Amino acid sequence: MKISIYKVYTDDPEEIYIGHTTMTLKRRLCFHNSQSNKAVTRYFKGIKQIVELHSYQSQLSDPFEIKKEAEKIEQSFINLFPNCKNGKSAYRSETQKKEQEKKAKQKYYENNKEKCKERAKRQYTKEEKSAYDKARRVDCEVCGKNLNKASYKRHLRTIHNIS
Repeated sequence: MKISIYKVYTDDPEEIYIGHTTMTLKRRLCFHNSQSNKAVTRYFKGIKQIVELHSYQSQLSDPFEIKKEAEKIEQSFINLFPNCKNGKSAYRSETQKKEQEKKAKQKYYENNKEKCKERAKRQYTKEEKSAYDKARRVDCEVCGKNLNKASYKRHLRTIHNIS
């Protein structure tokens, strides 16, 4: 699959959008426009503002074979233009993903402290959990092996040929 990076821009240096696509550029811009009409989110606002001006220009890069490579290069272009209209990053490293996930969890906890505390109260203590697990296990009458109740019948049928 060939992936190209494109840049859509106007004469105004503030109006730049960078993306990647496997479609033709014309088809991709039509797709952007139709998506921005369906869902007005921050991801589509940037490209919609540029395309609605009708006086935009575009450039297309040489195609890439590997998507991750194209996303990394796209992200480097986005970083070159601080006023870029892109709503989200094209590429994030694993450490960036982990940091963002950690921030999202912290934000969720801050917004839902009471809910999180209630959930923590409902969780079993280690002793309760081990007692519960022991209650769900049985010993095989034939070989003495300790098994989960759910797999006991299968054990008898397959190992000992007892129906």
